[in-house]
Amino acid sequence: MSLPRRSPVKVRVRAGGVARGFVVPAALLLVLVLAIAAGAGGRGTARAQAVPAAGLDLDTSGNTATSLGRIDACTRVHAGTQFDVDVYVKDVPPIDGVQVTLQFDPAILRPVGYDASLFLNAAPGSNVTPLEKPAAEPGTYMVAGFDLGQDSAESGSGAAIRITFEALRTGRSDVRVTELLMVDDGGSPVEPADEVGRFTGTVTSGVIDVDAGRDAGQTPTPRPGQAARCPHSGNSPLQQEPQEHI
Repeated sequence: MSLPRRSPVKVRVRAGGVARGFVVPAALLLVLVLAIAAGAGGRGTARAQAVPAAGLDLDTSGNTATSLGRIDACTRVHAGTQFDVDVYVKDVPPIDGVQVTLQFDPAILRPVGYDASLFLNAAPGSNVTPLEKPAAEPGTYMVAGFDLGQDSAESGSGAAIRITFEALRTGRSDVRVTELLMVDDGGSPVEPADEVGRFTGTVTSGVIDVDAGRDAGQTPTPRPGQAARCPHSGNSPLQQEPQEHI
């Protein structure tokens, strides 16, 4: 079903601060998303039967707010250019919030903006608020979006947060999801989750090649010793095992 498009809520990052949106400590953000979603709880929406999954799609073509194309775990881009990466959700129950923390090589990649108004903004009545936390250390980035609308939770699959990176120089960088939180329409973490609500199900990450050649935008050929990180098909997601959070 085609849903009406809404004005995007896009946040741009600049040196020394955030152009728009809020900046809060990581722990507070986690609590804030849960608490606000819980305030809209009790909707009694039927849960999806499929097993939820989430992760990164390094080629956003084919993705929309409510559908996914092929999930690409590898891509190649030009140094000095900007490109988008999607944080996707798949087969999720009705959710009101998504929070993700990424880890990457800061000498090769730099986040310059994000859009959290895709999947969470798809249902009528949505009112999406984006949140961002500056890097606790170089090479980490945390963003989130949560929907304050009433009875506007979205279920299924789609692009949840679209992050724009700048490729700083040639090289190869993993882009790994180190934490991911999804909050359902009753204010509870989407299961499976650990004791503080972080999703422990299937989460995929990927790898980006940055070069100055004419083949940017293509799937890179794995280099010696890299087959496990960039599978032979070139488009299979790098799956992370559930991990213990410190």
